[in-house]
Amino acid sequence: MIENKAVAKEISLMILDMGARLDHSVRVAQENCPKEEFIAYRHGVGRVMFEMYRVLHPLHTRHRALKPKGLW
Repeated sequence: MIENKAVAKEISLMILDMGARLDHSVRVAQENCPKEEFIAYRHGVGRVMFEMYRVLHPLHTRHRALKPKGLW
């Protein structure tokens, strides 16, 4: 995993920002798409967010100070 704390911080912030944007996109889809389309979209976003977690978890394990409070 990434040992350089500055690089780890930059990556962590980018991934957390992407997660927030994806979360917002799910709300937009829920408000504007038919139910079946929304459910499929939400499922796809969930898969992406799981993969993002698989990157963040070891990064935050190595650099505990980078993990935001209240995040899993």
